[in-house]
Amino acid sequence: MHTLDQTSIFSSNELRSSSRTFRGGTTTTVFGNTEVDLRNAEIDGQSANLSVTVIFGSTEFRVPPHWHVITQGSPVLGNIENLANTDVDTNVLGPTLVVRTNVVFGNLEIRN
Repeated sequence: MHTLDQTSIFSSNELRSSSRTFRGGTTTTVFGNTEVDLRNAEIDGQSANLSVTVIFGSTEFRVPPHWHVITQGSPVLGNIENLANTDVDTNVLGPTLVVRTNVVFGNLEIRN
């Protein structure tokens, strides 16, 4: 899948992509759980954008260790954890994943 377009309401979803041309997308989780595994995907170009909304739920992304992940947004009575590899040498930095978030009473976790 080149782009994500996933909505989970009162349900759980697991997605996995091995696309060599990943471009980003949108996930929305309301009273549910979403797990997205992108560890075998590659970003098309230098960056990709994700829009992530979590309301009374949980969303977890797993990304390759060479991706640089930037999160933008502030949780409201929730949590945003960017646990992706932050020890990468900036001189050999891979592509960038920009995650724009809206988290209300929920949790967003990004890890390798």
